[in-house]
Amino acid sequence: MAAVDSTFLFHHQAIFSSLLYLLLLTTSPTLYFISSNIHYPKISFSIMRSFALLTLLVAQAATNMASPLASISMSTVGSPVLATPPPAAGSKMIRDAALEKRDAAEAEIFKRATYSETGVNYHNAHRSNHSAPAVTWSVNLASYASSTAATCVFAHNLTAGGGGYGQNLAAYGGSGDITTMSTSLLLARSISMQWYNGEFPSFLPSYYGQATPDLTNFGAWGHFTQVLWKTSTQIGCATQYCPAGTIFQTNPSWFTVCDYSGPGNSVGSFGANVGQPLGKPTLTA
Repeated sequence: MAAVDSTFLFHHQAIFSSLLYLLLLTTSPTLYFISSNIHYPKISFSIMRSFALLTLLVAQAATNMASPLASISMSTVGSPVLATPPPAAGSKMIRDAALEKRDAAEAEIFKRATYSETGVNYHNAHRSNHSAPAVTWSVNLASYASSTAATCVFAHNLTAGGGGYGQNLAAYGGSGDITTMSTSLLLARSISMQWYNGEFPSFLPSYYGQATPDLTNFGAWGHFTQVLWKTSTQIGCATQYCPAGTIFQTNPSWFTVCDYSGPGNSVGSFGANVGQPLGKPTLTA
């Protein structure tokens, strides 16, 4: 929060919004996915309003995170918008045994590309479908992302480097042995399967070109728009193994953090920064 004359600029706001996928497999581990994105509204508040909003955010987080299926979506456009209700149990469940059968072969493929190459290549493949310029890898941003991932706390944290960047979060957990999974594969899945393909349908065709689309459902597409944001020129990511009792209460997980410079999702700038899809084949992982 930075001082602007006698008011405070609420420059960044945690939006826990999760795309939670529970994969029910007959012979494979049970897998869980959650995501979260930061949103940058350009709005000034008095000290009292800023304090009230932060209090509301913390209280809402405590209420919703009691369940691994809960999600929080906070937006600030003139006045606070309450969190969307948590999804009903089972509403985000899918069955995909074939996905896990591909793991061993895919892991071998991803061993041939470095982690940073995977992050850049997957971002740029999706960005090119929306006429967004290519991003490059930032060692500094990767270091900041590593600091956040190492906490094993599924919450936005812009402390490293002093903030001023965007951030996407994702978590992948399983009931079986997930310790040998490729971090490059996990990064690719976070980018493609959760943030891009998983949210593409939620960013409605009518939203393209709007300076500020309807933010009611921001939690369902905010990662997607950050991936594509045209003025984001650099990325840095990290994927950290986290034990049971951290992100998921009963299962270990992998926690992926990607930081973006410049930050995306600025209210009033969506039309100029999120281009129409060109219809290129999508990338999966």
